[in-house]
Amino acid sequence: MKVKLLKITLQNFCDIKQKTINFKSSNNLYGDNETGKTTILDAHFWLFTGKNHNYKKKDFEPKPLDENGEPVHNLVTKVTEIWQIGDQTIELGKKWVEDWKTRNGEKVKVKGHTSEYIINSIDGKQKKEFEQFVNENIAPIDLIPLLTDPMKFNSLHWEKMRERLIELENVTDEQVIDEKNKDYDIEQQIKKYGAEEYKDKLESDKKDIQKSQSKLSSSIETLKNEITEEPERSQEELEAEIEKINNKIAEVKSQDSQTNTKVKELKTKLSNLKSERLKVKANLLDKQEEENEDIREQLEKLKDDKSEVKNDTNKLENKIEQKENELDNKQQKVEDLRDKYDRIAEKEPEQAFECPHCGKEVYNYQINDSKEDFYEWRANKLEEIDDKGVSLLSEVEGLQEEITELKDKKESNQDTIETLDSQIKDLEEKKEKESSNIEENQDIKKLTYDIKKVKKKIKQEKQKDESEQKSERLEELEDKKEKLQNKRDIYVENRKNKKAVKAKEKKLKGLRGKLDNVQEKINKVEQFIKDKAFFLQEKVNKRFDVASFRLFEEKLNGVINPDCVCLVGGTPFEQNTNLGAKVNAGLDIIDKFQKEYDIRLPVFVDNAESITDIYEVDTQLIKLIKPEIDSEEKREYYSELKQRRMS
Repeated sequence: MKVKLLKITLQNFCDIKQKTINFKSSNNLYGDNETGKTTILDAHFWLFTGKNHNYKKKDFEPKPLDENGEPVHNLVTKVTEIWQIGDQTIELGKKWVEDWKTRNGEKVKVKGHTSEYIINSIDGKQKKEFEQFVNENIAPIDLIPLLTDPMKFNSLHWEKMRERLIELENVTDEQVIDEKNKDYDIEQQIKKYGAEEYKDKLESDKKDIQKSQSKLSSSIETLKNEITEEPERSQEELEAEIEKINNKIAEVKSQDSQTNTKVKELKTKLSNLKSERLKVKANLLDKQEEENEDIREQLEKLKDDKSEVKNDTNKLENKIEQKENELDNKQQKVEDLRDKYDRIAEKEPEQAFECPHCGKEVYNYQINDSKEDFYEWRANKLEEIDDKGVSLLSEVEGLQEEITELKDKKESNQDTIETLDSQIKDLEEKKEKESSNIEENQDIKKLTYDIKKVKKKIKQEKQKDESEQKSERLEELEDKKEKLQNKRDIYVENRKNKKAVKAKEKKLKGLRGKLDNVQEKINKVEQFIKDKAFFLQEKVNKRFDVASFRLFEEKLNGVINPDCVCLVGGTPFEQNTNLGAKVNAGLDIIDKFQKEYDIRLPVFVDNAESITDIYEVDTQLIKLIKPEIDSEEKREYYSELKQRRMS
C-alpha cells in the first residue's frame, strides 16, 4: 500500500505561529538554519508519537516560548496533516490544550495539558480511536517512525534491532542442514529437539556424568585407603606354612590314642569355638564394608545438603544487608519529610520571602495581597508531604516485615546447618567406631572369653603324662596356625578391596568415554549453532544494498553471543562521521522494511543538502534542504519567504 503526505499545517507549534506546507507540487522543503525546517519534522513525529524527531518526550515542549524561555499560555497548539491513500484523502490532527485550575470562575494556574485528536475534521477524538484509525488506514502507529525516519532504526536498542531483522529471515535448523550440506552427525537429534534444546540436554547429561565421576573417584580413594600393609611373607608362603602345621597336628593326633575323654571333648568344643570366632569375624568384615559404603553415601548427601543451605544463607545475608540499607534510606527520607513538614507548618505569610508558585522574591508590601494564595499553598504542601510520608511509612513497614521474614529464614537455615553438622558428626563417629578393631565386637569378645575359659579347663583336666604333653603340643600348634591364618586374611581382605577398586576404575573409564562422546556432540551442536548464526547473518545482509549487519559477536574462545551492529562501509553506524552514508544506509533499511510490510510511507531526510547521491526509494521522499548561496533554490526560497511576510 502506497500513501502520500499532501499537506501539513502547524498552529502555535514551537516558534511557528501559523504555517502550511503543501507537498503536492514539490517534496523539497528549503530553509536556512533556525528557520523551522526541523520544526516541521518535529510536528510530524509529535502528531503520532508525542515526541520530537529525536524521540525525546520529557525535554520536548511543543508550545511557543516567551523571551524568558517560559511556555506562552492561553494558546492551543495544533498540528494537522492531509494524507492521500489511493483515491481517498484523510485528515489527521492533534491539539495540545491547557488544563487550568480555576477559582471563582477565574483561571489561577495550569495544572497540565490534554491531548485532543482530529480525524477527518472531527474534533474530540480519543487517543485510542486515533491510533486505531491510523493502524487500520495507514500503518501500525508504532512502525511509523521506523518507516519514515532514516535515523530511527539505529536509535533502537540492539536487541530490538536484531528482533526486527530476524523477522525478515526466519532461518530454521532444517534450512541450515540443507544449505550447508555438512555431515554434523547429529542431524536427527537437532530435528527432534532443536539445536538450542539439544545442546541444553547434552549439557545436562555432561553434568550428570561429571557428578557420577566425582562420586566414583571418592569411593575408589576410600577403598585404596582401606588396603593395609601386607606381611613380609607372601600368601603362598603362609598357606604352605599353615599346611605344614595341619600335617603336624594330624601327626600328633594320630599318636594320641590314650587322651582323656573329657579333655578330648573340651578340645572339640575349643575347636568349634575357634571356628565360630573365625566365621563371626569374617561376617563382621563383610558387614563392616557394606556399612562403610552406606555411611560414605550418607555423608556425601549430607555435605551436599549443607553446601546448598550455606549458599542459600549467604544469599539471604546479602539480601538482608541490601534491604536494611534500603530501610535506612527510607527512614531518613521520612525524617527529612518530618523536618520539612515542621518548617512549612511554622511559616507565616510575613516569613515567606518567596512566591509559593514561581519561587521569585516577594516584598513585604505584596504579602497581604497573596495571603490567601499562601495559606492555600501551605495547606497543599503539607498535604503533599503528609501523603508522601504515609506512602514512605508503608514502604518502611513492608521492608521491616520483609527483613524479619528474611532473618527468620536465615535463622531456620542456621538451625538446619547445625542439624546437618550434628548428623555428619554422628556418621563420622559411627564410621570411625565401625572401623575400630573387630576384636572389640561383643560377639568376638564373648567367643574369645569362652575360648580362654575352655583352655583353662583343658589345662586343669590334663594329666602330667605323655597324652598331656601331646595336648599341649596340639594347643601350641593351633595357636601358631591361628596367627598365620590372621596374616593370610590380610591378603584376602586386600584382594577383595583391590577387586572392588578395579571394578570401579573400569566403570570410571567407561564414564570418561561417555563424557568424551557427550563433549564431542556438544562441540558439533555448537558448530551447528555457529553455522546457523552466520547463515542467518548472510541471508539478512543479502537483502540490503548499503547497510550490513553484524548479528553475532565471536569471542576468542570461539563462543558466539547475540549482537546487532549496523555497518556502513565496514564502520559501525554510530562511529561513522559521513552523514550521507548514514542517511543512505537508513533509507536502504526503510526501503526493505517498507517492502516487507507492504507499506510505502513518506520518508523525511533532514540536511539533504549534505548528501550528493541519495539512495533511491520507491516512496515519497521529503527532503529538508538548506539552499546554497546564490543558487536557484536560494532565490526561490527568499522569494517565497518575502511573499509569506507580505501576506
